[in-house]
Amino acid sequence: HAAVNRRVVGSSPTWGAIKEPSFVYQGKRGFLVVSCEFSWYNLLDKSRFEKESNMPLTIKWIFFDLGSTLIDETVADTRRIKEMISGTDITEEVYREKRLEMIQKGRNGDLSAIEYFALTKTPWHSEDEAPYLDAVPTLTELTRRGYKLGVIANQNCGTAQRLKNWDLIKYFDVIAASAELGMAKPDPAIFKWALKQAECSPKNAVMVGDRMDNDIAPANLLGMHTVRLKRGLGAYHNPQLDVEIPEFTISMLTELLDLL
Repeated sequence: HAAVNRRVVGSSPTWGAIKEPSFVYQGKRGFLVVSCEFSWYNLLDKSRFEKESNMPLTIKWIFFDLGSTLIDETVADTRRIKEMISGTDITEEVYREKRLEMIQKGRNGDLSAIEYFALTKTPWHSEDEAPYLDAVPTLTELTRRGYKLGVIANQNCGTAQRLKNWDLIKYFDVIAASAELGMAKPDPAIFKWALKQAECSPKNAVMVGDRMDNDIAPANLLGMHTVRLKRGLGAYHNPQLDVEIPEFTISMLTELLDLL
């Protein structure tokens, strides 16, 4: 009867046959409800568990990944796939299916699919990227609430300029980008660098990202709070290790506001 300090926000409801629970425990495997009467209700009803499930009040900094978190890479991804399969008999649909299969096996989807089809990896076109519609409202509200914001991301050169072009740079006080720093996720060094620049203890910081291997695992190891955003290809990742399990899971960036 182990009861999960892992909370899923905006997920499909989990139902149980329980009425008027006497005790509700939250632990590693879900909610344990002790009761003598029964009726259907949603065990993940936010109103019941909000106090037990939110972030601590000591949070000072929130760090974000970029791709598939703040930035929509859909157009750039499609363009690269089309360039890689050009001149072959491989269709975009077949490539995507193989990539998804590899992701669900816990492997790097693109690298594995490229190797499987013996393709040549073509350049990534950052100019095709754009912020998600929920990025600005979320960043604006977090800033209004007094949180300091930062970026920890694996990116091509020019991250700060792209953020400036998107009018997002004004939200961030620390930008830890792999190309400029010469270190990349999942190496904890890039997280440590960002925390040092922020003069912030890991326990007072949150990492928000779509990748359990690149974003969640290293942040967990350092003692940061972790939020997995299930969108993009990262939504299909399955945890391979306990350290890849996020503290919280959301499906829209604005749901982060409910945790803080």
